[in-house]
Amino acid sequence: MVGEFRGIIIVFAILILALNGFGQAGKTISASYEQTPFEQFVRDIESKTDYHFYYNAAELDSITVTLNVSDKSLPYILQQVFQNTDFRYALDSRNRVFIARRFEILTSLPPGFFGKKRNPMDSIAISWRDYSDSAEEKTREKDVATAENKIN
Repeated sequence: MVGEFRGIIIVFAILILALNGFGQAGKTISASYEQTPFEQFVRDIESKTDYHFYYNAAELDSITVTLNVSDKSLPYILQQVFQNTDFRYALDSRNRVFIARRFEILTSLPPGFFGKKRNPMDSIAISWRDYSDSAEEKTREKDVATAENKIN
């Protein structure tokens, strides 16, 4: 009985944590900005959400934000802020926002980045001692390298 109760509590706790994580993804923001310096805009967004911004302050010190949003997602807001500029942004699964000028930032590796899945046995070198009758062969060690011993 006690074991079942613990199991239910554990499942319930995991469910609450999972739902909390999903809630962040759909969080909306309502705000009004009128010629707001970018740094102040970032501080405001960080105070209203769990997002944290990473950017070069010197590149964005001349940017001001004029925007009025009601129940909009952060990607929508950032798209509006950086419209007609050469700044790009990326959000990752840990609520980090990366902003860069002229370059797109990838927050994960594309599928197939490392090529085909390799067999771990492909890169093992085998060493053994030959125990034949010949004295000369007894002292000789042989190393065998695998057929695929190169970088693709």
